[in-house]
Amino acid sequence: MVYFLLKNLNPDDIFYDIGANVGYYTYLSGLLCKEVHVFEPIKEYIDLIKENIVEFKNTNFFINNLALSDHKGKIKIFLNSGKSTIIKKKQTF
Repeated sequence: MVYFLLKNLNPDDIFYDIGANVGYYTYLSGLLCKEVHVFEPIKEYIDLIKENIVEFKNTNFFINNLALSDHKGKIKIFLNSGKSTIIKKKQTF
């Protein structure tokens, strides 16, 4: 995925990072594009993204603390080992 982005993103592009998690692709696209739109429902991850993009001066970041869906409404999100899901999984040890 990184190689694809490096090869295909251009300085005039607009990048949409949907389900950004901690913002790895957000940060990378900020180096390559003029504008980055971030969508992430987990507040703690949004805070990390904001901390990591402080050094950017030329890129416009639009940070959205929400999830995208084809349905309107609210849903509970579960965290499991740093990943988020809408499916509650039984913990196994």
